[in-house]
Amino acid sequence: MVCRYLRTRKTEFFFNMFIEIYKMLEQVDSVCHAERLRYFLSGGTLLGAIRHKGFIPWDDDIDVAMPRPDYEKFIEYCNTYETHYKLIDIHNDKGYNYLFAKVYDPNTTIVEKYANRFKANYGVYIDIFPVDGFGDDLDYALKFYNQYKFKKSILAASQWRKFFVNKCYGFKRQVIRFIFYIMSRFTSGKKEALKLEKKYLKYDYNNSKYVGIVSGAKNEVVDKELYEEYTEIEFENHKFKTVKDYDKYLTKQYGNYMQLPPVEKRIANHTFDAYYKEENK
Repeated sequence: MVCRYLRTRKTEFFFNMFIEIYKMLEQVDSVCHAERLRYFLSGGTLLGAIRHKGFIPWDDDIDVAMPRPDYEKFIEYCNTYETHYKLIDIHNDKGYNYLFAKVYDPNTTIVEKYANRFKANYGVYIDIFPVDGFGDDLDYALKFYNQYKFKKSILAASQWRKFFVNKCYGFKRQVIRFIFYIMSRFTSGKKEALKLEKKYLKYDYNNSKYVGIVSGAKNEVVDKELYEEYTEIEFENHKFKTVKDYDKYLTKQYGNYMQLPPVEKRIANHTFDAYYKEENK
């Protein structure tokens, strides 16, 4: 397992952040098994599981997705029962304006260099993404997904405290990001986030043929069948759930996903420092 260290502010004590977020993943897996909730490793976490049998060496996060009905039940469970880890979402923190939830360790804190403009209260985390329904017609599902894409991009930029260059993107994409940043200075993050969430809840997941993750980094509208069958795969010497046809999922997301990116692209997107809280050091 690769190392990224988390420390207290006033000591030289370090510990492996990957171990901490891995423990959170084990807890999510345990709750989902006990409550019979569907979940699957997604995004870069699934890519890491298949290509590296664990974390992508230059990445520093964990992504989990759940069909919307299971996502809502998972949130309800976390809000009802006492657990070691906490959950933050758009409804339980005034400064949190993302369309997905985070499970975080309350004994830690993170200092974002560019994000968390509205000062949401959370620590070292893993992301939990809902999968929403888009109806029964593919052309309409694609249209429905894309019609709010512009607003979603502005919402994402509204989280930034200041503009920053993302080294994963070229010049043209940086210009677009800057335009979104300027426009986002004139929007209310919470109000817009709640409006978007309401729009994406228009179609019931269980009654939709086409579904997708609107809050993820990659565009995706897929036949719901892809998210209906699961298998177990190895991630850091433990078995976790993911979609059975992970090859189809990863090919749609990344193309030739087994090919390593150029060395200059092997960088983490997250920009924060993580610490134990002083009382827990």
